Amino acid sequence: MDINELHVVWGVDRTVYITQLQTQTANIATLQHKYYKIFLDTKKELRKAETEYAKLKVIKYTHYDQGPSKETKKQYDWAKKGPAKGAAMTKKELDIYLDADDELLALKEIVDEVKDKLEFLEEILAMIKNRSFHLKLIFDVEKFKNGE
Repeated sequence: MDINELHVVWGVDRTVYITQLQTQTANIATLQHKYYKIFLDTKKELRKAETEYAKLKVIKYTHYDQGPSKETKKQYDWAKKGPAKGAAMTKKELDIYLDADDELLALKEIVDEVKDKLEFLEEILAMIKNRSFHLKLIFDVEKFKNGE
């Protein structure tokens, strides 16, 4: 589930119906379970994306620093990318190539998107944690309106 789908699902789940306060109070644990599972799955997704990024960065660093190896020539089509083979590069120059590498940028974007999704899930879980207080407040206001 991407962050846009998560927004849609939360948009439905967050809605409070005044006529169903008891049911919604009873469903708080179910909501928390649902979103905590998504949160844990997303953390796993983040670890996987960060691992892929780190592995590719090491391979790219070696490629840019030492030129293409036999393995990278077979596995990747990078022979024409990067500095001329054998060209001496400083760490700063290597970092410039790594920072501008399209494949690394694509993986970095995935990592950032998953981090954004995790932040949103943390906010959702905090709202669910406080949901019983919000529902009680609504209940009390309705009682007051009815003169109870």
